[in-house]
Amino acid sequence: MNKIRVGFFSATSYAGDPEPYVAWHQLDHMPEQFRVPGLSWGQRFFATPGCVAASAHRLGPLGTACHLQTYLFETYEPVMSEFVALGRALAGLGRSMPGALSHLQVSLQLVSEHVAPRVLLTPGAVPFRPNTGVYVVLEDVPNRTAASEWLVQQQRDALPTLLEIPGVFGIWTFAAVAPPGQAGAYDVPASTQQLMIMYLDGDPIEVSDALAAHLAPRWEAAPVLPLLAGAFRSLFPPPERFCRIDDPEY
Repeated sequence: MNKIRVGFFSATSYAGDPEPYVAWHQLDHMPEQFRVPGLSWGQRFFATPGCVAASAHRLGPLGTACHLQTYLFETYEPVMSEFVALGRALAGLGRSMPGALSHLQVSLQLVSEHVAPRVLLTPGAVPFRPNTGVYVVLEDVPNRTAASEWLVQQQRDALPTLLEIPGVFGIWTFAAVAPPGQAGAYDVPASTQQLMIMYLDGDPIEVSDALAAHLAPRWEAAPVLPLLAGAFRSLFPPPERFCRIDDPEY
């Protein structure tokens, strides 16, 4: 059982000092959004220069995006309408941070969820597990009907291989089509994009290097076009060490 049905993904770049921009979103904007019924989870990530350099695909305006925001909804409407209305209301109160350039804003339905065999977790709990970051693969599927066989093969064969890579503990996939048997269930806007988000518990740059060899063949003569493939770090790394009661410095 999984209460999540829809993901909203936003990728931006910011020309000024990123610290006030990130602080506004983390400490003001996002906490308010969690008041919206049906919004179950959200997390912000950023790409360091090392993440950008290790990307498997970063071209064009989308390739300049260093900030990634994910929100997970229980349904699309009325959650999205209330989500947008609250954002506008906060902006009307002067609680906004202008200057961000948006390169991606898309709502997609959850298609599949997977967890690495080494992790004692159900697939539906993957996003809620602490992570070091995510590796995002965003693709365009011009003709989903023509690509259907390839998409099934990727779900069956490619995803288990990716889950064996050290540092990848779970994968969720999204598209603007409902899972089988739930056609039109969440009424997200039409889109030819699909997104695979890999949740990491290893160093994002090291995982990027391992993933590059697996992703390059994915796009050889494939009926999809890569739009973005790269890692983004979590904003909250674990502490250098935990306090112990027998620690002399305790």
